[in-house]
Amino acid sequence: CGIYKCERFQEEKESTGQINPFLGLNNLKNIKILFFEIYFQKLIEKIIKKAHYLRRSSNDKYSQAEQILLAELDLLNWKPKHRLSFVKNFSDAQSSNRIDAEYFQPMYEEIVKKFKDNSKCEILANITDLIGHPSNPPYADVENKNKTFIITQKHLGNYFPNDNFWEDSEALYTTGDFIKKNKKFLLQKNDIILYSVGAYIGKANLYNSDIPATIGSFLTLIRPNKGKINPYYLLVFLNSGLGKCLTRRCSRGMAQQYVYPFDIKEFTIPIISQDKQNKIEEIMIASLFDKQHSKKLLKIAKRGVEMAIEKDESQAQMWIDSKLKNLNIKL
Repeated sequence: CGIYKCERFQEEKESTGQINPFLGLNNLKNIKILFFEIYFQKLIEKIIKKAHYLRRSSNDKYSQAEQILLAELDLLNWKPKHRLSFVKNFSDAQSSNRIDAEYFQPMYEEIVKKFKDNSKCEILANITDLIGHPSNPPYADVENKNKTFIITQKHLGNYFPNDNFWEDSEALYTTGDFIKKNKKFLLQKNDIILYSVGAYIGKANLYNSDIPATIGSFLTLIRPNKGKINPYYLLVFLNSGLGKCLTRRCSRGMAQQYVYPFDIKEFTIPIISQDKQNKIEEIMIASLFDKQHSKKLLKIAKRGVEMAIEKDESQAQMWIDSKLKNLNIKL
């Protein structure tokens, strides 16, 4: 019950300290727990278990999509080896304009060779309509109805931006003048947003919202050409261990690694059959569906308990039943 309003108030009351409030074991014992009728407790239990089941199902579906990718490339059980020593020619450094040893690790060449042995390959620039980012968008000073939100790293999830990111109390939006000058960076459905720097460098999200938005600093926009590659397939590939290897190879910098658009454009992308790409899309959409419903169930359980406190269990159950019916979910 700790997540519900009444319990939060008690936790704040019992906590000690000023800069870092602390809830000690002795104080924890003083928190009062409401006991509802057993049937209502069982109902909440079923909702929570269903939510966790759907979350696991979502993760399993993503793993299934990645397995299809690896199987098509004959890389299911293959692991590249990181070598401690190897020899490269000076001409290789000149032609690639790189002198860092990581770039020349033989395992990266082995990965690309595997791609070419098992599929057609293209560099990313040839199968996309846009790869890049605008200058850092300025913040709008006044509110208006036609907001264009700025997506930052904190708004990105595992594979898709956070639900209702625009409702974040700290969400920022940019000026109309900036959008006029940077129309191509106004996000479209199926655009891919790539972490360009930081701990999650190379991680990709697929934009699936109708909300007007652009990208902030340290992110790169990739706009797949849907006639040449399925965006969901590209999403899975970039987030796979193979995609992250490409990002790691092309990263530059010492203390803070950064992957630039001109390097991203040179990523080697294996093009598997269209049927398999479409199958990956189908699985990823089902994965997202399960994840969204998992979140909705947790919210229903939370609000149901609050309603039982504010009114009674029978009214809360009626409300819960109506919400479950709307979602077409059976416990």
